[in-house]
Amino acid sequence: MAKLGFSYLPRIVINPKTNTQEEIFTPFIPIKFSVAHENPTNLVDALIDSGSDTNLFPLQLGKMLGIKFKKVNEKTIYGIGGTQIKAYTAKINIWLNNTRYKTEADFSREHQGLLLGRQGFFNLFKSVTFDEKGRFTYIETFS
Repeated sequence: MAKLGFSYLPRIVINPKTNTQEEIFTPFIPIKFSVAHENPTNLVDALIDSGSDTNLFPLQLGKMLGIKFKKVNEKTIYGIGGTQIKAYTAKINIWLNNTRYKTEADFSREHQGLLLGRQGFFNLFKSVTFDEKGRFTYIETFS
C-alpha cells in the first residue's frame, strides 16, 4: 500500500456578504486522463468531492479525448436542491502519480468543473481522507 498526499490549493472567491475577495483552500489534486490505451493528457487539477455520486466532467473534455457521445445514452443527473443536468457516461482512465486507474465518468454540457466522486474515484482506493485543519488530502492505494 502507498499513501499519497496532496496539499489543498488556494482559490479566490467573492464573499457575497462583504463583496470582497477571499482566499479559500480546496482539495484539488493533479490528475491526467486518457481513453483506451492512448497517451494521457497533461496534468489538470480536479476537485475531490465526497458529495458527488460519480465523476463529473465537462462534455468538451470528453470530446477532446475522442469520446463519441452520439453512441452513448443520455441520462439525467440530480444535484443539490433538485437541479437536473443531462450527461453521458463513458469509460476513461484517470492517472494519479503515473498510475492508471480504469473507471468511468459522466460528461455534461451543463457542467464546467472536474469533480471526482465516490463511484469512479473514491472506490478505486482503500481510503481518501481529508485533513481540513492541515489542508491536506491523503489517498491510500490498495497495492
